[in-house]
Amino acid sequence: MSEHHNPSFWQILLESNFLNFAVFAGFIYWFFTAKLPIIVKQKNNDIESELRQSIERCRLAEEQLAFAEKELSVFRSNAEKMKQDSQSRIQSLKQELENDKQEAVKKLQNRYEKEIIDLKATMKKQFEQQISLKSMEIAEKILKEQSDYTQLNKAALEETIDTIEKNPNLLKVN
Repeated sequence: MSEHHNPSFWQILLESNFLNFAVFAGFIYWFFTAKLPIIVKQKNNDIESELRQSIERCRLAEEQLAFAEKELSVFRSNAEKMKQDSQSRIQSLKQELENDKQEAVKKLQNRYEKEIIDLKATMKKQFEQQISLKSMEIAEKILKEQSDYTQLNKAALEETIDTIEKNPNLLKVN
């Protein structure tokens, strides 16, 4: 035989999980009324703090960006000025090089012209010396021939004189 007995109030509560539910509901109520506002307030404070920090970082980043853009503008301006200065200097150097080249060409022309003039003068002197030597040779030859001719004439004249002295009648004209 089985006995059937009546369960107690507490037994019913435990068996029906009502007590568990009531404890859980109480905990939820306590959590939402006591702890959750503190957690939400703390989280709100953290978010506000992070937002302020983010706003400050954003402001600093904007300042740095503005400064960097200003420096970039100055850099670009300086770079453009340096480019123009470089181009101007290159043109100046090209002109100096062209002037130096023209001056060097003029110096070489003057030097070569002087060398040519000196060479012509040297050649003229050598030519004059050669002419002078040839003239002297020719003059010596002529003098020698004249001397030989004079010697022949003298010999012929002496022979004629000897002949006339030996024969004075030869001078008589008929």
